[in-house]
Amino acid sequence: MLFAGCGWSDRWLDVAVLDRSGAVPGETRIVYADSPDPVARDREFLASLGRRWRATVTGIEDVHILFARSLAASGMEVVHVDPTRASRHRAAFGIPKTDCADARLIASMTLAGEYRPIVPNSPTAEALRVVAHAHRAAIATRAEALHVLRAAFVLA
Repeated sequence: MLFAGCGWSDRWLDVAVLDRSGAVPGETRIVYADSPDPVARDREFLASLGRRWRATVTGIEDVHILFARSLAASGMEVVHVDPTRASRHRAAFGIPKTDCADARLIASMTLAGEYRPIVPNSPTAEALRVVAHAHRAAIATRAEALHVLRAAFVLA
């Protein structure tokens, strides 16, 4: 059995994998712009690590992001690691705040059993979540475009 930790940002995912002994058999970065399907890329990465990759437990701090929900919908076990607890662990061990270090920390917390299982949503609720996520992203893009336009007018 493998335990994965996922440190995410708006441009990429860092994934670190631990085995039962705590050894790190692999780490990877999945860049959204380079991978049209991050879930498939993650599953390919896990498959390259061993024959029992389907039993991987993936810990992530925000289980509401599209990647986490899509990974769970693909049949993988996804669990929630409390970000406040992860922050305290990071501070206690003097671990720097990077996505790669976060992925390793979350994987070790998942291995230690410091997580909560996520409750699956109905298909209707899941579809609404996807639409709401797309709406928030569109609003952020619009605001950014307005700021760029305003800055261009000030400079002109």
